[in-house]
Amino acid sequence: ASPHPRLHTSLHMSSSSPPLRSLSELSASMDNSLLRELKKEETDLPQTTCREVTGAHYTLVQPEAVGKAWLVAGSEDVASMLGLDPNEFESEGFADLFGGRGLKEGMQAWATVYGCHHYGHWFGQLGDGRAMSIGEVVCPDGRRMELQLKGAGRTPYSRKFDGRAVLRSSVREFLASESLHHLGVPTTRALCVLGTDEVISRAWYPDTAEARASMGKKEGGSEDLRRIYPPHTPKREPGAVMCRVAPSFLRFAHLELFWRRGDMDSLKMMADHVIRREFSGVVTEGNYVGMFEEVVRRMGSLVAEWLRVGYVQGNMNSDNTALGGFTIDLGPFGIMEEFDPLWTPFTSDAERKFSFTQQPQAGAVNVKVLSEAIKALDKHVTGGKGEERLAEAAGELYVDHFFEKHGEACRAKIGLKDKEAAKGLWDDLISVMASSRVDWTVFFRALSDADIPKEGSFGVEELSIAFLEAPEGKVLDGWKDWLSAYCKQVRSEGEDASERRKGMKAANPKYIMRNWMMTEAYELAEKGDYTRVKELLEVLRRPYDEQTKEISEKYYRVTPKRYRALPGVSFMS
Repeated sequence: ASPHPRLHTSLHMSSSSPPLRSLSELSASMDNSLLRELKKEETDLPQTTCREVTGAHYTLVQPEAVGKAWLVAGSEDVASMLGLDPNEFESEGFADLFGGRGLKEGMQAWATVYGCHHYGHWFGQLGDGRAMSIGEVVCPDGRRMELQLKGAGRTPYSRKFDGRAVLRSSVREFLASESLHHLGVPTTRALCVLGTDEVISRAWYPDTAEARASMGKKEGGSEDLRRIYPPHTPKREPGAVMCRVAPSFLRFAHLELFWRRGDMDSLKMMADHVIRREFSGVVTEGNYVGMFEEVVRRMGSLVAEWLRVGYVQGNMNSDNTALGGFTIDLGPFGIMEEFDPLWTPFTSDAERKFSFTQQPQAGAVNVKVLSEAIKALDKHVTGGKGEERLAEAAGELYVDHFFEKHGEACRAKIGLKDKEAAKGLWDDLISVMASSRVDWTVFFRALSDADIPKEGSFGVEELSIAFLEAPEGKVLDGWKDWLSAYCKQVRSEGEDASERRKGMKAANPKYIMRNWMMTEAYELAEKGDYTRVKELLEVLRRPYDEQTKEISEKYYRVTPKRYRALPGVSFMS
């Protein structure tokens, strides 16, 4: 697959790249800077004993072995990025290592401790409760990538939970991580999902078919359904382990924990490590204010990219916010299908603090809290010389950078160059979309294909594929007015039609990882059929391409009626 222009990292290795490595060669080449540079917990307690961990950054752990593990799906793109031969996917050693059955000789696993702020409110100590890192790999291109198993067992930070993951959530995160990457959105990656012989009990919604039957023909009214259908049924689900990959898994909350505890030495050590891991060549060592400014820029850019493709993180606590500026911890997430400015898949977010259009504000809250931690560090190191810059970065820099990137994305999505005219038309479009039942992704892709007449405007029926219900009355009048103003502006800018379409299609994907698509994939996987997971992985590697007629008819469409407002699909705990 050709990398999309928005991708800042090519997945392709050059012709001069070294040969792909075997699994043994990969594990032997690991170089764990985190273990060298940060403090280990010194304890004789078993890793399964939950506890407050102070004066340390991590605890050494071991996967809790399962009986059997087998490959569900693997990303050859990620394997090649790591320099790993994709043929290793089918080896017994691969299933043992990435299924959590045991580490190879010389390898070491660890879990880190961090805190959590929920929309600015301190929640206390958390940590890697069902994730453990198994090594840092130096890739053929020189980049360092950390491998982390999710679902491999308990750590001191599991808070009395079982440290396991189920196939349902693992397939969702695997597909969505790879989908976001190919959409051009910074994200953690996913190497593989392994099924295990573990059977795990989770409170979940009734089976999709059962939920459909109980709902009858009821559609919409999702607020009522959220109350009617809490995840109330203990469900025995197949277990899984997923291996995710990122430059690091360091979060805002890693720094905030030591600030909250007043442990400035541990905070400084962690900040120094963050600079080396995430900002090498961008920020000089010891420049904590410069580090924070770069965190702010990346956060603003990330949220703008989320809005471009319709992604909603669901839970934007500071422990789910990466210092490196990429999407992390895909839990109650979703990509918005039917447009709703306040859509969120996360049922616990009753106040919609993390909903689609509120994500920039939630990002601002996280940035502001982190600035307090960096301010305390700056005061400890320099006596507070960077306080003014920190305040500016947490305020104006974040806001200005977000709106700059968001404005660029909005103009690209509607194919306009004039900033003032595009902003007015964008605001009017959001208003008329909010009064309609229209699919976010399909609408913008259909608009990209529309022919602009030499005078007047085309009719809304040319965009009919994007509507769940045809607009009528005053809503239809609003669409006619917008299309008339839009066509007039496009003509006034005079850009070549083919170039305009090309630019719009580079900003507007045809295929996204829809909630119902993930549901169908994991329901089949639970029955031992992994073909849909693999098919979606391939489709989503080329989200901006037209692809075949068969694929288009199957996946380029609005949400099927049977999945609209369905518990566990359009919303979840």
